Amino acid sequence: MANRMEWMKKTLIYGAFLGLLSVVMGAIGDHAIQIEQGQEHILETALRYNMLYAVLITALSVQPLITSRAMMLCIRLFCAGTTLFCFSLYGMLLTGQAWMAYIAPIGGITLMASWAMLGYAAFKGGTTPQK
Repeated sequence: MANRMEWMKKTLIYGAFLGLLSVVMGAIGDHAIQIEQGQEHILETALRYNMLYAVLITALSVQPLITSRAMMLCIRLFCAGTTLFCFSLYGMLLTGQAWMAYIAPIGGITLMASWAMLGYAAFKGGTTPQK
């Protein structure tokens, strides 16, 4: 049980970090950096996904009934996918390194796997305690 509580705490902290990051990056995008014309949609996409998954990861991390391995894997996949997708787009905008955009599809595929795992975990009984 202590390991579960520690894991929930770390996941909650990461969800809070993602929420804070989305607000900070929104402010930076609006006030601190010049985004090339036509690239505004990249920032908007990263911000939208960043905030969506910050809320989702935070909500899932505080659910006391989520104890199955499938649900824990699902949350880890959401964390990884959000990091890969959003951070690669932020990195591209902040550094001008276009190659970073090639990381985003890996994050997108990871997010798709996350949703599939969430459905699988719910189908298999996502509240079944792990052994």
